[in-house]
Amino acid sequence: MVERTGLAQDAVIDGVVLLDESGVQLGLSKTLNSSHQVNLSEPVVVRAGQTRTLTIGANALSGTTALDVYAGQVAYLSVKNVVSNASSVSGSFPITGAGHTVNASLTIGSVTMARGATDPGVTATKRLDTVAYTFSGVRVTAGSAEKVYMKYIRWNQSGSASASDLANIKSVVDGVEYDVVVSSDGKYYTTSFPGNGLLIDKGFSKDISIKGDIVGGTLRTVAFDIAKRTDIGVVGETYGYGIIPPQTGTAAAPLTSAFTTSEDPWYDSAVVTIGVGTLAVASSNKAPAQNIAINLADQPLGAFEVTVKGETISVSRIAFNITLDKAGTDNEGANDDVDDITNIVLTDENGSIVAGPSDGSATDSSYTTDSGDGSVVFTDTITFPVGVHTYYLKGKIGTQIDNNVTVIASTTPSADFAGTVRGSISGNTITPSPTSALTLSTMTVKSGAFTISVSSVPIAQTVVAGTKGFLFANYILDAGSSGEDVRISAFPVEFSLSTNTSTLTNCALWDGASSVSSTVSPTASASTSNFTLNGGGLVVPKGSTKTLGLMCDIGSGASGFVHMGVDGDTPADPSVTGLTSGQDITEVINDGAGQRMSLASGGSLIAALDASSGPYTVVAAGQTNVELSRIKFTANTEDMDLKQVALQLTGVASNTPINLVGRKVTLWDGATQVGEATFPTADYATSSTITNFRIPRDGTKVLIVKGDIASISNSGPMTFSGDLLKVDYDGDNEGLNGNYATGVSSGSTVTPASNDTGSNGVRIFESFPTFEKVNISSTLINGEQSVLRWKVTANSAGDVGVAQFTLRIATTSANADSLQLYAFTDSSFSIPAYTGVNSSGQLMANAMDLTTTGVSTTAGEWVGISSETDIELGVETSAGATTTMQVPAGTTRYFEARVTMSNVDATGDSISVQLQGDAAFPVTHQNTIGSQSGDMSSFAGVAGVTNDDFVWTPNSTTTVDITANDFTNGFGLLGLSSSNMTPQSLSK
Repeated sequence: MVERTGLAQDAVIDGVVLLDESGVQLGLSKTLNSSHQVNLSEPVVVRAGQTRTLTIGANALSGTTALDVYAGQVAYLSVKNVVSNASSVSGSFPITGAGHTVNASLTIGSVTMARGATDPGVTATKRLDTVAYTFSGVRVTAGSAEKVYMKYIRWNQSGSASASDLANIKSVVDGVEYDVVVSSDGKYYTTSFPGNGLLIDKGFSKDISIKGDIVGGTLRTVAFDIAKRTDIGVVGETYGYGIIPPQTGTAAAPLTSAFTTSEDPWYDSAVVTIGVGTLAVASSNKAPAQNIAINLADQPLGAFEVTVKGETISVSRIAFNITLDKAGTDNEGANDDVDDITNIVLTDENGSIVAGPSDGSATDSSYTTDSGDGSVVFTDTITFPVGVHTYYLKGKIGTQIDNNVTVIASTTPSADFAGTVRGSISGNTITPSPTSALTLSTMTVKSGAFTISVSSVPIAQTVVAGTKGFLFANYILDAGSSGEDVRISAFPVEFSLSTNTSTLTNCALWDGASSVSSTVSPTASASTSNFTLNGGGLVVPKGSTKTLGLMCDIGSGASGFVHMGVDGDTPADPSVTGLTSGQDITEVINDGAGQRMSLASGGSLIAALDASSGPYTVVAAGQTNVELSRIKFTANTEDMDLKQVALQLTGVASNTPINLVGRKVTLWDGATQVGEATFPTADYATSSTITNFRIPRDGTKVLIVKGDIASISNSGPMTFSGDLLKVDYDGDNEGLNGNYATGVSSGSTVTPASNDTGSNGVRIFESFPTFEKVNISSTLINGEQSVLRWKVTANSAGDVGVAQFTLRIATTSANADSLQLYAFTDSSFSIPAYTGVNSSGQLMANAMDLTTTGVSTTAGEWVGISSETDIELGVETSAGATTTMQVPAGTTRYFEARVTMSNVDATGDSISVQLQGDAAFPVTHQNTIGSQSGDMSSFAGVAGVTNDDFVWTPNSTTTVDITANDFTNGFGLLGLSSSNMTPQSLSK
């Protein structure tokens, strides 16, 4: 219940309405009674767990002077109570809305209505298969006062059709389709437009139509009216008031689409009558082309699909042409006639006969449109139900029809589905479609046929004694040329053994994973044994082949070789018959001895470095689960269980077992640990017993070696960086104390016959940097500009010190006059990272002069640019002395090379700048500076060798100066490959 309160009269409110969340009016507008109250009785459903927001609205009086006497009055609407079927209604009543002051002078927007351009306008009859038909349409034109939003439209389907008779119903505006919500009674179709609605400019129009498909409801009607003026929701853009369209019709009940003089309906659309049912026929592949047998009933002659819409349709006569292709027969088909095809029936998809039996005729029928070698006519009345159903043509092929003759049935539905074709509801005569001929699948007449052959797979191979269930041969059973399914109840196998007869036992035939025969153990070195097939025999469907595998157990002491084949001259009978006819089929056996299977006492195993074993890699001290190498094992003849593996440290001058935490490595099969190995004091280790690492017969499996890298500190276990850790397979350690596996079939111990592997190893540093190029503009100008940017990130393990970079510079036509290097802490290259020279981030005390020759640099002499040239740039103090710049652990520093350019005056003038990487680890510098010897050196020691493009320090135990024996080059660093960083090119 809603009540009007406030200093206003009831007459100011023309009606009270209820609106849903989308602003759509629910039910009718109601007027206030003498108690200033109104009951809004339109049911509203709030589902369990749902929250809904409803709005109480009011319609104002219409007319230019209607509100004059009420101007200034303030009205309120309050919800007094809510009636519900819920057990209780909680709330604080009344719920009072805001006060609204009556305004008699404001002019709000308006709309005018007209029939839409796509509205059909007149009544029509439409077929059941009509799609995307426009049922109704209106045009909304905005007035001159303000733009308007069209928020919703509600169509009233007032015809007799149900919602299930229609599909894909959409409201359409400007070519855009909008979904509809159908009311529970199936009579109202509402579209709420997205957002604020569809905006219509002042003086402009929008056409709204409704379209959809007709899928049912023969002789029913469809009429999409607009029942009331409030069924189109229009709101002004400027003032936000709802606008009720005018009552502009001129006819009370027009015969064509038009607006009326009253509501219910306000817009009366043209009526569409749903036409009579339709029947469409199509050929079907549910009876595909296949072989058919002679003298057997119910042989498939084809299938067709019937689609019926609207109403059940009965057909009193159906005829088919039948063509016999006689090509390739011995007597050219002189005796082949359609009248030799008898007992022809039509069945539905359940196998029930719906027409027939009828016999074929050797002549064309007057009831068939086209011609063939004969015909068949069904005069039973067939009732085709609504929906899509498949029907099958079947018959018996007489013995007068030769082998390999093809049978082709065809029909023209518009003429051959005839007699009386009538809809059960409409009673009208219906013409089936299509008008063109439909040809069913081609069937080939075949007598029973069966061929037995030995497959070329498995290939000849060596197998280990003791193997259980080894596949010696595959036999191909071929019924591809048979007219009926074939049953074989016994199968003859020819055995040929070079060894004693006890070599093989428990031989059986297998169809996939199922044993299908009796078990036989050969009793002679050369014999033929008949295997009895289980279940009364094995069925091979016509037109197909089946492969049976022969498997046997091999004795533990077996040797020599075995052949298993089939012999066409054997007296053993395979017992082949037609499945349906029961007639004997004369099989064809293609002689074959089968492949030679050699018997061996055990298999072999080979170990090698796998191709996926990692490249040379730089790692940080303390890093865990570092992959060190991958060892590939290849098993021959039988599956192998790897039991133990021997490992060694390669290049012991550059590593030691203390490089590894606990001197231990772990062994992995993918993500599963299968063992471990510990290096006691020397450079050799033998693993623990390896579990669950099986190498498949004639296949491979990779064993992954991982380790945790020890830490570097003054107290150890490592005290300096630079060790190259290589863990490899030790091919010299064979037998039970080293490398060995167990053959799964033979049970014998197998030692791999393999050499040592040579992995690339990992280089250990306290920390290390990585590089990445940063893109810049490629336009070259005169003056100072950035020519290369890159960033250096220190591993989280510790700080790294940068001492020297090398740039390769080449110019074309333009002049490179000077060069300076900068470092920053941010990716915007604005906050200096190095203040050793000045506050702007310069790394060198003075810019390098590129116009003179013989310029002295930190690392030596450089001759001025004329072509591609390498320039070594050191980090300097303000006095020009070489030093390092620290990159803190886990952080990034951004570097920039700036060149002052001149003579950049023509298209094509260019400069190319590239950061150089090192092609090899420095070795010639190794010395005994201080107390340390090994793979690290002082800055001068590294900068004095060939590979000195990038010089840096990992700060192994402390931050070092340039004399410390803790410097190396850039070999192996991520982002700075030996082939250098990608060059940066700039051009005019």
